[in-house]
This record gives sequence, C-alpha cells and structure tokens, in this order.
Amino acid sequence: MSNQAAAQHWYYRLRKDALLIAARSGNLAESFILKIERRLLSGLQHDPEVPETVKPVLLACHSKAVRQELEIQRLRRANNNTRGKAQ
Repeated sequence: MSNQAAAQHWYYRLRKDALLIAARSGNLAESFILKIERRLLSGLQHDPEVPETVKPVLLACHSKAVRQELEIQRLRRANNNTRGKAQ
C-alpha cells in the first residue's frame, strides 16, 4: 500500500469515527465534527499501529478540512453582514 493510500485509509477511518460519535451525540455541525476529529487525531499521533509516514499526511488532511470550514464561516459572516446592511 502506498503512503497516499495508507493515509487515505487512516483519514477515512478517522472521519468515519468522528461522524459516528457526532451522530450519536445528535450534533452533526461540521465544527463539532472537526473538534472530535482533532481529539481522535491526537490519539492516532500516539498510536504505534499508525505508520510514521502517514501521521503528517493525516495532520495535513485535517488542517485542510479546518481551513475549509473557517472559510465557510467567514463567507457566512460576510453574507450575514451584507444582508444586515441592506435592510
């Protein structure tokens, strides 16, 4: 299995576990899922079963998801501010 494939496998498991936990709690907001992911990722960083070459890729995937969520929040805020000024 290549590094990229291994990283995708581990990130898929991480995301699946985060979604399962969020669904059980009843909160499926992306920001909540990312918080769960962050905690799971912290555990994976110390897991000896996760290859050392995969760990930085997992961090990069999570970082990308966080940046995307922040951008969405910024756009929502800007959109809300624009609507408020128009009224």
